[in-house]
Amino acid sequence: MLPEGGELLRRVIPSRLVSELSDLPGEIRFDVSLAPRTTIGVGGKGACLIVPRTVDALVEAIRLCRQCGVRYILLGAGSNLLFSDHGYPGVVIATEGLSGSVIEGRV
Repeated sequence: MLPEGGELLRRVIPSRLVSELSDLPGEIRFDVSLAPRTTIGVGGKGACLIVPRTVDALVEAIRLCRQCGVRYILLGAGSNLLFSDHGYPGVVIATEGLSGSVIEGRV
């Protein structure tokens, strides 16, 4: 089972990454329930959830996660997706703020 509360965040996400993600345009939250973000409505907490407002912020968030070696997952509408009841020990990048955006090429 994953640790509860802020301990999960401290274990899996370096403070430098938290700082840089916080500077991106959009919303960032920590220790957030992922169940409401899936159509089935089940799942534990995610260490970090970001909702970028721009495509550039999305690309930068992915780059930062890769650079820091932190796992991440892109979350669209949440259908056909299950999160473990034990949570997700990484960054969940929700694309809801990018409706109508098109990304071409490799990210």
